[in-house]
Amino acid sequence: MKKITQIIFASLVGLGLSSCSTTIKPGYVGIRINNFGGDRGVQDYTLETGRVMYNPWTEEIYTFPVFVQNYVWTKDVNEGSNTDESITFNSTEGAVVNADVAISFIFEREKVPQVFQEYRQTADEITSTIIRSQVRDAINLVASKMKVTDIFGPGKEQVLTEVKNILNQRLGSKGIQVQLVTFVGALRVDQQVQNSINATLTAAQKAAEAENRLKQAQTELEIARINAQANKVLSESITPQLLQKEALEKWNGQLPMSTSGMPFLDLQTNK
Repeated sequence: MKKITQIIFASLVGLGLSSCSTTIKPGYVGIRINNFGGDRGVQDYTLETGRVMYNPWTEEIYTFPVFVQNYVWTKDVNEGSNTDESITFNSTEGAVVNADVAISFIFEREKVPQVFQEYRQTADEITSTIIRSQVRDAINLVASKMKVTDIFGPGKEQVLTEVKNILNQRLGSKGIQVQLVTFVGALRVDQQVQNSINATLTAAQKAAEAENRLKQAQTELEIARINAQANKVLSESITPQLLQKEALEKWNGQLPMSTSGMPFLDLQTNK
């Protein structure tokens, strides 16, 4: 029995001293975690692409993507997750808006150990929990200061720009850089709010068209006034003397067979 115990112990020691290997694929970096010893914890440098040796009894290797991550939180259970991941927020009037939201971001290569040290989650877990929570909070923060008609209209791009800036302020220092945040498809509200939005947008469009027609009419009126003024100045500047002067400048020196056709030509010398 004692001999069997010694064999088992020796086998365990041998396994503990043995090494395993894993491969870091292109587009990923590795993180080495020491579970024992004085330097236990996450190493502060990343493992690059290629074969990596590690001791499975004392170490763990996690991989993190460092290429652009694209994700859509959608209401459709057949896209992405099998649950409703859409994001709901409120306007300043309290109107409830629901949206499918897409995001593009990247984990900074040099800060991946810091990301893992803080969150202790995989890239997918960080995306579905930490980042989604930050996106939802940022959208609510911005949208709660805007009217629902602005969110559906010209203010939509403002919402997305401010949300992106907020996310980079909060996550940039942690090693997560957001490149794009956008709404996918139409924003959703209940029918009563939608009818109100449609009526407001239609009224705004008609007002803009009326303003454009007024500006056009004013422009045409101003052009007519300028033309009339120019014609008046021109007509007042035309005198018999001016006509006679222009005729003399154009005369080739030959007298016509009859002067009856030149009533404006005065050949007499004034005394």
